[in-house]
Amino acid sequence: MKEIRERELHDYMSSLTPDDIKRENMFRAAQRKAGKSRRGNIKDPNAPKKPLSAYFMFLQRIRSDPILVREVFGDETETTKQSVLAAEKWRSMTDEERKVCISPILQPITPADVLRHSPSLPRPSKRS
Repeated sequence: MKEIRERELHDYMSSLTPDDIKRENMFRAAQRKAGKSRRGNIKDPNAPKKPLSAYFMFLQRIRSDPILVREVFGDETETTKQSVLAAEKWRSMTDEERKVCISPILQPITPADVLRHSPSLPRPSKRS
């Protein structure tokens, strides 16, 4: 019984278009505001992911280069302390040094990105 319900819910959720998701989320928000529900919003699985911030691009660059890992983190292996050290390094950097991390973020959105999330295009059905 539970498996059937979960399968039906999954089929329903995968059949929703971006417009349907937006409408459902507006309904859920109104229900929450009225105190009638506590259900959260639906996330569109086909929505394009947000780009990493400059700070996270900086962290990615550090972690991919063993020399930078040694320079920024030293011998520290604990993740939380590494985060503190990376934040200190980020704060001490000038805007010119930070631009190296920001430049990949400023790339324009490609037509493929737009097509991937276009609500007017038919979505392929997932039938099992």
